[in-house]
Amino acid sequence: MIEPICVSTVRSVNQRRRAIPLLGIILLGLALLRSRAIARWASVVLLGLPVLHVIGLFAGNEWFEAAGSICQLVGFAAVALALPGQVAETAARPVGALVDAT
Repeated sequence: MIEPICVSTVRSVNQRRRAIPLLGIILLGLALLRSRAIARWASVVLLGLPVLHVIGLFAGNEWFEAAGSICQLVGFAAVALALPGQVAETAARPVGALVDAT
């Protein structure tokens, strides 16, 4: 026999499904901020997406979410422009040079 699905369970699962990408963006932004792989402003702008998204949810206005999406676009564009040069520099080094000698 198939049991009916409770509507509150479906809502709870959908809310968790929305929160996981926001958590990923927060972790990525913090990792980029700590590693200083890109400019600090770019990682802070990237961290603006989750903040503006949550504000938009509470305010009931999608303009905050649109602004968060623009922050995401600008942040990922900065990552795309900054990281290829760093990857090329790292690839040119010998493998032993990648580990800091302490």
